[in-house]
Amino acid sequence: MHRALQILEVVDSIFQAADKDVLPICAVLCRAWELPALRVLWRAPTNLTPLFRLLGPLSDAYANSIHRPSNKAVDPKLWDRFQRYSKLIRILNISIGLQYSAVNAPDKPRPVVSIATFQEVALMAVSSGQPLFPSITSLNLWLLSREAVVCAGPLFLSPLSRINLTWVSETESGFPWVASQLRKQAGSIRSLTLDFIPTSFNPEVEVCDHLVAMISSFQGLVELNIPCFLAKHLPAWKDIASLPNLEWLGFHNRRDLNIGGVGPADVYGLSSFNDGFRSLTHFVGEGPVDVALSLFQNSTPLPALRSIQFKAQEPLSDNKEFPLLLESIVALAPNLEELSLTIDAPDDILVEDFEALTKLSSLRGIWIRMERMLTWNDEEYKSFAKTIPQLTQLYLAMDPVYYPCLPRSTLLAISYIVSSCPNIKELGVFVEAVPSTLPDEDIAIEPLPPGLTINFGFSLITDPLLVAVALYRMCGQNLILVTAGSTYSFPRASIKMRDEEEDDETFADRVACWEEAIHTLGRLRPLIGTLLRPLAVPLWQLNAYVESGTPINENSESVRRLVSVVRASGFIGSVL
Repeated sequence: MHRALQILEVVDSIFQAADKDVLPICAVLCRAWELPALRVLWRAPTNLTPLFRLLGPLSDAYANSIHRPSNKAVDPKLWDRFQRYSKLIRILNISIGLQYSAVNAPDKPRPVVSIATFQEVALMAVSSGQPLFPSITSLNLWLLSREAVVCAGPLFLSPLSRINLTWVSETESGFPWVASQLRKQAGSIRSLTLDFIPTSFNPEVEVCDHLVAMISSFQGLVELNIPCFLAKHLPAWKDIASLPNLEWLGFHNRRDLNIGGVGPADVYGLSSFNDGFRSLTHFVGEGPVDVALSLFQNSTPLPALRSIQFKAQEPLSDNKEFPLLLESIVALAPNLEELSLTIDAPDDILVEDFEALTKLSSLRGIWIRMERMLTWNDEEYKSFAKTIPQLTQLYLAMDPVYYPCLPRSTLLAISYIVSSCPNIKELGVFVEAVPSTLPDEDIAIEPLPPGLTINFGFSLITDPLLVAVALYRMCGQNLILVTAGSTYSFPRASIKMRDEEEDDETFADRVACWEEAIHTLGRLRPLIGTLLRPLAVPLWQLNAYVESGTPINENSESVRRLVSVVRASGFIGSVL
């Protein structure tokens, strides 16, 4: 991150030398896009705001959208500058149309480009004979209305290789045209993700023909991810199965939609994986366990399949389903290397239920969300290590609703795994919440084996620094690495700085815990260098906005004290 920010400063100075009055940050980021560290800085569509600001001032009436009064024409000089900067963009995230909050949280409106602004810009691009963004290869597009479909036309003229299209509209009108435009790029598209959030039409019936025709034309397609309710109605799976380069296949499901009845036999519209899927290396799906069992058991073994992720939509009916599921996975993917399972399993799941995995000699990593595993004792983990001795990566997740004693139970599980599973070199734990206090008792661990990495994933309602301190108390000087980033299927980590209902006194108590955490991390810094890099950024931005959109009081005594502690520790300067 430090290197990325240094490069941004250099590029910033270059652009400011060329145009001192307006600097589009998005163009700066894209200039050095090849740096992996910069990719995390290009997420939300708000990054387009400075670019569109080149075309005119923002209206006060649209604080959360990119809007310019329609009666103000685009200055040709501003258009020239817009074109120059737009050529630098390689990956574009954009929403066109009205605000849509039925799926997103109402208090977190999604910034969008107003149709009035985009229409005028699109017309100027068409009249100039050039694509609106001539260099983009990856497009993440939300179409929020029928009018937005027409506006998006110039975006499809770019040399696209990756498309993530979310259709949020009151009608299916326009999708056939979009599909026909994308088919013109059939030779270049390698990755396609589709999602439909319909408001008054049934996409299962009205878009499937166009969808199949579009997908089957992408002969170079490598990755395909579509909704379950569309997948179960695809009439031409044989055409998709014949795609020669398809390696990644995913089915996803929106819980907030209840369109049609997804029956156990037709949730994927696919009775089995046949020889047409012989190039498949990754499968991601969710649904009832009996659907997965039927699909896996009726399929031809796929030797190329290396990774399976499955999320059960309902609890297991009994403890017999779990070993059957593992056996079907082993039969389907004899060379499996990574397995990710999210299952609400009965409490009587035993270590012996994992025995089917002993047949997978190439299995190296397991990511599993099963609360029962985090209550195993040391003897059970020793048995688990003997059952799957080839395992080197283990990631556990749990919901503290079932076990609210975190972080103690989590730390106990870590201590058991470290002492009982000597082959584990990469251990991860994802927890959705921990209390804002440190555990009363210290849990000691034997010296960690050389090279062991411990990864922590945290949700929005977690104080990860508290867990870091608890882990340090447990591991002592043997701690090698703690991170707060996403790994495999882990959600992206972030910190909720302050609850909206939290008073100053409660917040001050949390600040006191943070102070201890920062001092602890300061002592660790000479040992492990850039410890907890992602955590430093939210601490540095204490005066920024919290989730509710309410700024923290900059004059708060507790905030001032924490900021001074952060600066005095030298922790921030060494990490960023």
